Amino acid sequence: MSYPYEEAFNLSLLTRSLSNATIMEYNHDLSDFFNFLRHFNDAYLENSNVETILESDVRQYLSMLQVQREVKNSTYTKVLSHLNGYFKYLFIHQINTHIPTLMLKGKKNVQSSVPTFDWLLNFDSYLLNSEISYYSRLVLLMTRHFYKISEILQPGFYRTFKLRSFSESERLFLNQFDVHIKTLQDLQRSDDSFLKLRQNIDSPLLSLPGLHKFLKKDLHFIAPSISPSSLYQSAICFYILTHNMTTDTEFMKTLRLDPSSLLYYRHLIIEQKLTI
Repeated sequence: MSYPYEEAFNLSLLTRSLSNATIMEYNHDLSDFFNFLRHFNDAYLENSNVETILESDVRQYLSMLQVQREVKNSTYTKVLSHLNGYFKYLFIHQINTHIPTLMLKGKKNVQSSVPTFDWLLNFDSYLLNSEISYYSRLVLLMTRHFYKISEILQPGFYRTFKLRSFSESERLFLNQFDVHIKTLQDLQRSDDSFLKLRQNIDSPLLSLPGLHKFLKKDLHFIAPSISPSSLYQSAICFYILTHNMTTDTEFMKTLRLDPSSLLYYRHLIIEQKLTI
């Protein structure tokens, strides 16, 4: 079993005349949830009993979906609905004495784009396109190396990033960027890469909303509705699709993913029918 009471719960789903695809989604989301608990929840590791699962445990998992995997609101709500259906089943059948999902609410849907591979297939031309701002192109480069927006805006991140190996075109761009940013670094007295345009020595780093202003203006060169989270997802999915002989261990090391996150992106590829 990939999660507790899987067989009995599946029988209950069949009595509801749900489609096979819907039942598969239930099983995927529940397997992913319990896989997360087994790897990252100390309380569940000590006592693998569904009765011990609390609302805070579910919140921790849902927070991971938002922060680490950057899932869409619709996916967040779907997963929560599946977890809620499972825990209600346990409660009704007196397996659990409480429903840890009862007070949790779904997220309102917002328009978002699916992963696109155009920017990866034409990466060099975008990277060296002077019509796109230096900041936006640096985001493309860092995302191509599997870093998220939340990571690249951390103080001192440039030290970590510059330890990587780069292609000739990437190195050419980085040399151009270093020349471009030098005056601003001197003004802000900071060696970081993403800096505010107006002097602010006490807080020189560009904020997330500030960076989004550059991205919103520039990303139309790639696709009208693309988002930073979609860029990251597409970089991950593209690598998985183009490295068929790579082991899961190698994927997790290169992409810096835990097992449940790797499983999520594999499922996303299938769900969105992504191909190169």
